[in-house]
Amino acid sequence: FKASDTTSDPFEDNQPAHASEAFSIKRKDTRGQVISYAMKVLQKQHRTFLFSLIIMGHCARIIRWDRAGAVVTEKFNYVSSPELLGLFLWRYSRAPDDVRGFDTTPVLLKSNSAHYRLMTRMASDDQKLAVRDYARQFFKDSIEDKKTRRWKISVGGTDYLVGKPYKEEISIIGRATRIYVALDLSSAEEDEDGRFVCIKDSWHVDGVDAEGEILSTLNDCHVENIPTVLAYTDVDDQHTVTDKLWQRLHPDKTSEFRSHTHSRLVEKEVCLSLIEFNNGKELIKLAYDCFIG
Repeated sequence: FKASDTTSDPFEDNQPAHASEAFSIKRKDTRGQVISYAMKVLQKQHRTFLFSLIIMGHCARIIRWDRAGAVVTEKFNYVSSPELLGLFLWRYSRAPDDVRGFDTTPVLLKSNSAHYRLMTRMASDDQKLAVRDYARQFFKDSIEDKKTRRWKISVGGTDYLVGKPYKEEISIIGRATRIYVALDLSSAEEDEDGRFVCIKDSWHVDGVDAEGEILSTLNDCHVENIPTVLAYTDVDDQHTVTDKLWQRLHPDKTSEFRSHTHSRLVEKEVCLSLIEFNNGKELIKLAYDCFIG
């Protein structure tokens, strides 16, 4: 919410559609503000896209964000034309979650469910593993905060349980990779150290070989020191549309936006960062293993 539609409007309608940013300091600050809000929501929630609304005095804009960019409406006066804003809000309030931009493929676990309790038990110090116990500790850290929601995610027909990401890329556009240490439900009851796996949730660039495809090829060729792919799939036909809309408006030009598709990759190994070496000898061995791969 801003008091003025002239000094605070982050966009400019009189420029070409692909360069509609305003450049005065105050207007740039407003644009940075709405970007930071959108980035936080996309970071904290399971989303395919996000609608946001900016009110500036008697005027407003609606923005749709996805991993390719943002689509912004022209500025409109919601006082003289209240039906524009009213119709959008009326439709939004009645739309299902996926039309609002939520990724509905993760299933939220209730605190009294068997899977929720299983996650707590498998993260317990009583379950210490003889091998790769750091994976259990990463998993424990991901669910330790009582405010953290727990989810069931299916990849390639197998269900996995996750908390918050172990690592994540904080950005609006791009791959937006989230890495989870996950509990593999297919092996959760077995007495083995393979029950914790790595899930990479990301938006890969269309037209470029995806990481899951490359790793699967390397696995088939028995390349050493390469993560083992357990499953890889695109998610329910989830694609960006900012790039497609730009191309529709500029059919004779090369798109300035790259199309992205949502995908998930499951790797058998939960790996430590390369910076976790204990001494120079380990560092040289790590570098050697990478060169062999």
